[in-house]
Amino acid sequence: MDRDAVFADVFKQSISMSSVETEIFLRENYDKQFGIFDHDAPGNSNPLALVSLHPSENVMDYSPLKELLDNFSDRDVTKYFGLSLMEFLELPRYITQEIMEVCRARKAREVKQQQEILKSLPGQQPFVGPSQPPFPGGPPT
Repeated sequence: MDRDAVFADVFKQSISMSSVETEIFLRENYDKQFGIFDHDAPGNSNPLALVSLHPSENVMDYSPLKELLDNFSDRDVTKYFGLSLMEFLELPRYITQEIMEVCRARKAREVKQQQEILKSLPGQQPFVGPSQPPFPGGPPT
């Protein structure tokens, strides 16, 4: 059913309702139409469903903020620049992007230096990254 037909049907039904009933009716139909929550389905008797956060409404898993928080932590911004998270978030975007790039490069240099130090030690194996198996030929027995 196309959305225009759904809207026409909803409009016809809402004419005889009070404003509160109409708002609830429209919200329930919106949730159903966009796959958020089906209020009419058997077993869906949550009285707070209209105001609950449903999985399809959760935008934090893919938000730019989550990515920024992950990068802030992974790239050790506090270690390299001494900035708290709140101080970092107050900076203009072009500065935060440059800080992230500097941190990425510094961290890469540090890892490379650590690998070289490990190689120079007698009997030490170089750092094993996630793309390499930890034990060539299988684990020790």
